[in-house]
Formats: sequence, structure tokens, C-alpha cells
Amino acid sequence: MTQNSPIGRSAQQGSSRRAAKSAAYRDEVQRLAPYEAVARELIKIRLDAGLTQEALAQQMGTTSSAISRLESGHVSTSISTLMKVANACGRQLHISFTPLDTPSVQGRTPRTAQSKKSAK
Repeated sequence: MTQNSPIGRSAQQGSSRRAAKSAAYRDEVQRLAPYEAVARELIKIRLDAGLTQEALAQQMGTTSSAISRLESGHVSTSISTLMKVANACGRQLHISFTPLDTPSVQGRTPRTAQSKKSAK
């Protein structure tokens, strides 16, 4: 009896397999999703600026390992750090808030949904 080898599978396939087996894994993926989205954007603007992690770190006055941690998608970062990244990449930081598509976030109902419920 032979088993499938994990060698050659994509990261997405591996993640899907782990998520199917573990609620804790699914919860952690969901918890890290916002950090991963920020990390992907940081990587994109760094590459668009033609900078390596080392060059970005130099311009920001930090270490390449700090940049690597930011780009890992596993850590939160401060607005101050995001502003430094933006400046080093010739960008302006813009933060916005958009309406939620779902009725709840982390078990809380948005105020707009609450006020609609109480108006009925």
C-alpha cells in the first residue's frame, strides 16, 4: 500500500489538507488572514520599487530580518512602520474602512446591523 508523497504538492494543497483535518488550523488561518493581506501588499510595493529586503531595511534603518518578519504574514505591525515602508518605497500610506459584507466579525454585529435590528 503506497501513500501519496507530500513532495511536489503546492502550499495551497497542503494548507487545504491541513484545514480539512483541523479546526484549530482553520481558526489560525482565519486569524492570520489580515496580516497575510498586509504582507502581500508590502511585498508588492517593495518589488514595484525595485528593492530587496536588505535595501528596504537599510532605507528604513532596520534589519532585513525585521522586513522578512513583516513579509511573513504572521505578525502585526504599527502604522509608524507601515509609513516608513511606504516612504522608503516612494509611496504614501492610505488607510480606509469599508463596509462589511458579512453580518458579524469575530462574533460581533456591526453597528449598522444592530441599529437595523433595533428599528424593527
